[in-house]
Amino acid sequence: MPALRNLFSLIGYVVKFIVMFPAFAFVWFATLTVMLALLSADRQLSDILLIALVAVCAVRVCAYYDEDLARDLAKILPFAVLSVFLVGTSSPDIPASLEVLAQVSQGWATIFYYWLFLVALELGLRFVFAIFKGIFSGNKREQPAPEADSTTAPTSDD
Repeated sequence: MPALRNLFSLIGYVVKFIVMFPAFAFVWFATLTVMLALLSADRQLSDILLIALVAVCAVRVCAYYDEDLARDLAKILPFAVLSVFLVGTSSPDIPASLEVLAQVSQGWATIFYYWLFLVALELGLRFVFAIFKGIFSGNKREQPAPEADSTTAPTSDD
């Protein structure tokens, strides 16, 4: 029975960290790519894809370091894109943006490599996180709390 439990645990781990997390990251990568393409029609698709990938990877790396930091960074990104839109001197060129997005059909190889990078990044971060967790949690042992010594405590009589 323990072998079956370990097998299910391994399958759950693989589904969670090798399938689900990279899939969610890729969905946000696609969303950010569309947002950036709509706001920067003068950039090439390869530049937009790279910027979106870097932003998603930064959030994933921050998530392993500090979840609150990653959450704050993920909240700030849409506002940064919106601020670029609002402060920009030119209005968005929708036809040019749609032309950039139409280039996606020719860039599937690049997108696939970026997805592989997301999977590799997730595996690498998971591996490093497991090592650090094993190293640093192994060094911490429960130490008894020091007892208060009543002879050294200041009194109100002084």
